[in-house]
Amino acid sequence: MREIKFRAWYTPFKNHNIGQEMKYGSAGSILTFAEMSPEKYKVMQYTGFKDKNRVEIYEGDIIKNDSDNHFEVRYIDGLSMIVFKGFKYIMLPKMIEDFTVIGNIYENPELLEHK
Repeated sequence: MREIKFRAWYTPFKNHNIGQEMKYGSAGSILTFAEMSPEKYKVMQYTGFKDKNRVEIYEGDIIKNDSDNHFEVRYIDGLSMIVFKGFKYIMLPKMIEDFTVIGNIYENPELLEHK
């Protein structure tokens, strides 16, 4: 059974990058804050997978494989997916063992322009 966890990208000031940070905490507190200020919090759910370094993979993460291809992690129709050049692939436990988390779409969007 997958552990239910969330994190949120927090932007305290509208249209400013000042003070932005990734927030971690209990699912209840993250979701409560996001519900109170949806314009400030972008919530991301834990996929239940870890990369080859045992780093937890969340929605919004950018991961790369040994061929240096970069993928975005998303939830689509309730399934964990990786997206590469517009194509969607379901995340499978054996496949993810070859990936490394290298950033996320909020702090490192330029990583998706890599390939």
